[in-house]
Amino acid sequence: MYINETHISTEVDDPYSHLKTMLLDCVRVMTRVHETHNKQIDYYEALETVRCINDFCSLYSIPTVQLSTGIPSDGYGILVLLRNYYSAYVLTSPSAPNYIERFQNNMYELTLDEFTKIQTAIDGLRNLIQMSSINDAHKERLLKKLEDMQKSLHQKMSSFDKFLGGMVSFGTAIGKTFNEAKPVLEFVHEIVKTITNAQHRKDEGSEGTLQIGVEEILQIELHVDNI
Repeated sequence: MYINETHISTEVDDPYSHLKTMLLDCVRVMTRVHETHNKQIDYYEALETVRCINDFCSLYSIPTVQLSTGIPSDGYGILVLLRNYYSAYVLTSPSAPNYIERFQNNMYELTLDEFTKIQTAIDGLRNLIQMSSINDAHKERLLKKLEDMQKSLHQKMSSFDKFLGGMVSFGTAIGKTFNEAKPVLEFVHEIVKTITNAQHRKDEGSEGTLQIGVEEILQIELHVDNI
């Protein structure tokens, strides 16, 4: 793809500004490729780039790159399409301030106490892993995974689902690694319960709210090798 994958996998507070940066970087990369002798823009990579940009836009309710007039027939045509989208919508859209306000109103938010409680539970998990007798290589993988998850969590997010899914999988895997799984699952359950309570508060108990208990975590079949 002609886009940095971290652009589309990072939770952002201001997706409108993030889109501008993402598109500008993308157009610059594709332009350099186009202007390099004996090198052409890969048509299928360019199409995949547009798809990923549109997935990002759809996630945050931003108007997508429109292909209603037809898909360009070559890579350069897609570059022109992205340039036009960048200049016609992103640079000049008068709806940006209203959009940002609307987006902020739809965010899920943890209270400071909830956020602190989760950070404390994550620190508890880290201590259990560090004091465990599992081999150093596996211990390092688990600690790195936990660190990445901790960095991905913010007080305000558009969705907690990705973090919740990762935490459940992580808890199940390390629960199977430890001889005594109860302390591990207690920390995981504390994290999951805190976040689902915040979701419930925002969604007013909608069926889409993820509710997970310790028993359900134990029932998830996941091998440690997947971590």
